[in-house]
Formats: sequence, C-alpha cells, structure tokens
Amino acid sequence: MTRRKLTDLDVIAIRRLRRGYDWPYRELAARFGVSAQAVRDAAQGLTHADVDEPVERPRGPRTRYPPALVRAARQAYLRGWALSAIAARFGVSIAWVDRVARHQLRDDVV
Repeated sequence: MTRRKLTDLDVIAIRRLRRGYDWPYRELAARFGVSAQAVRDAAQGLTHADVDEPVERPRGPRTRYPPALVRAARQAYLRGWALSAIAARFGVSIAWVDRVARHQLRDDVV
C-alpha cells in the first residue's frame, strides 16, 4: 500500500464524517489511503491544526457509574435476574453487568 499525505479537503471530510456519522478510524484510513493513526491525529487536531474545521475531542476516561447503580445491578443479579434484563433495566451493556456481577468492577461498592 502506498502511503500518501492528507490534503486539507481530506481532513475536512474526515472531521465531518467522524463528527456527523462516527465513522471508524480504520474505514476512513482505508478510504483515504493512510494509517488509522493518521486519521485519528487529523480528526483530533493533533496534525493539520491549521485546517479551519472543528476538531474531534478525544474521549475522556471511562465513566464511573454511581455506586447506587452498581449496588442495584448486583442486587438484581443476586435475585436471579437475567443479565440482559438487568442491562435493559439500567441502560447499560450486558458485558458491564457481567463484570459488576462478578465483582470485576467497583470492588469498593458493597
């Protein structure tokens, strides 16, 4: 694969596609013929800072769920609720419920 540099128009397109449609970095990288890292850097303004288009802000650290939510999810699990039912009830992923139920998250919550 021949690598090439992004033009200003490419960067504008990348930023708009990320912002408006949340395209994955890999798909954009394949479309523009550059690495996913180059796309990420351009989208977040780490490169091409002179391009007049709003940049994507990097996502912060993972959200910490309130202890009350963790407690309630664990109690529902101990009462025999299905993981999918708990996830639907509290608006979280099944994987998150599974980790909470097995005490792999938030061990400080009893």
